[in-house]
Amino acid sequence: MDKTPAIFTPEYSRIARAFIDFVNVQVGAYMDACSGFAKNKSIVERQVHRDVRPDGTKRGLKDAPRVMMTAVKDPTQPDVLMHRIVLVSEYIAANTVAGSNEQHHARAAITFLYAYWDEEVRPDLARALGVPTKEITSDIFGDLRLIRHAVLHNKGVLTDTAYQKLKLIREHFSPNDVVSLPNATMHRTFALIKQDMAQRVINDSGLQGDGTGDIIEVAIQRK
Repeated sequence: MDKTPAIFTPEYSRIARAFIDFVNVQVGAYMDACSGFAKNKSIVERQVHRDVRPDGTKRGLKDAPRVMMTAVKDPTQPDVLMHRIVLVSEYIAANTVAGSNEQHHARAAITFLYAYWDEEVRPDLARALGVPTKEITSDIFGDLRLIRHAVLHNKGVLTDTAYQKLKLIREHFSPNDVVSLPNATMHRTFALIKQDMAQRVINDSGLQGDGTGDIIEVAIQRK
């Protein structure tokens, strides 16, 4: 006899599975982007070293600033529109670990994750469970809402009031300071999102467990 509660319907399973799939895609995109930034930095640094003499002095004009051009297409081809011209030092700094490129991507990922949860997943879960959307709550997404607000509406600064409201990721931030999202913070956030869904599935399916504190991955079987 199937003991699965009626509340854990195929529709509920589909919503949970689609959400976990979505989160996994965001994790992959974030990791690939970070790898790309590291590769960009490595390529340009190697070129910089080629332009330096064995004694450490630069070839060409003394102390002349070095610039580089970037383009979507191959910049060596004719009639290519250059995307931007930037100082080599600025390009390397932007692509370093925790540099501005990584930070921009991390902020975009947090904003995207929260928007998808709030505008798609919460209403879908509410309909599947037959409850008002406001009853679908989440501590981790409550924290991400505060981070998102700081990024979009307060020039990236997390106010002390917002900082005090954080429940799960407070140790990764400082009050009245610019939001910083290094690799460790992002992976902690991804893990907490998956733990949140795991706990939700356990609670709504009637399964018994010892908690989800050690869960780092979630898989929902497809029939």
